Amino acid sequence: MKETSQVVVEIKGVLGISKPFPQGGSWRLTIPKRVVERYELSDKIKRDVFFSYVFLDTDKGLLLLPLDKIVSPENIREALK
Repeated sequence: MKETSQVVVEIKGVLGISKPFPQGGSWRLTIPKRVVERYELSDKIKRDVFFSYVFLDTDKGLLLLPLDKIVSPENIREALK
């Protein structure tokens, strides 16, 4: 049986726009400056903290979710709260 979930989100605003581009056989996506500031990504890199982005396929389109823990269903559910 396939598990389904419903997620309701409130859009607070647009933090930036980025256009994907091919490079080295993979697609790349730059992270807008305001996203870096909002999620303190520069500080995490300096402290060598794990973080990643999860690409979720939804019925409304693609949802990009920042995640600072190992990717697992439980951690994704927690991040969506």
